[in-house]
Amino acid sequence: MFIRTSFFLTPLIIMEVSIGTRLRQLRKQANLTQVQLAAASGVQQGEIAGYENDKRVPTAPKIAALAKALHVPMEALMEDFDLPQVELTPTTRAHGNSTEALIQKITRQLNPDHQKAVLAHAKALLKAEEADTEPKRTRKVA
Repeated sequence: MFIRTSFFLTPLIIMEVSIGTRLRQLRKQANLTQVQLAAASGVQQGEIAGYENDKRVPTAPKIAALAKALHVPMEALMEDFDLPQVELTPTTRAHGNSTEALIQKITRQLNPDHQKAVLAHAKALLKAEEADTEPKRTRKVA
């Protein structure tokens, strides 16, 4: 059993690349042997060989350790990063020097990983705000 990820070559043609294939490609790009990657990641060399040969499926913590050792985001092992990134422009934009406009301007200047970090932080702040505004349930003591 092995996990495959897909990416589009054209709107009609799909090509599949396994996590093991992607791991091997990234390891070789980093000029590392399986033994060196094992030492850097803390993942056993035999496990890495199993992943690369699609005999084993890495767990999320193992993917994280391998990605960290390869100096790539975890998504690089699961998605195709060779495809050109399409820049989406929002349909509505804030104008002037409002806080919203400044946030948009600064966020557009960040690399995609930092944009994701800003988004995650904003979501956490929003969740905390929502938790603060929810009415507290009180229990009546009998």
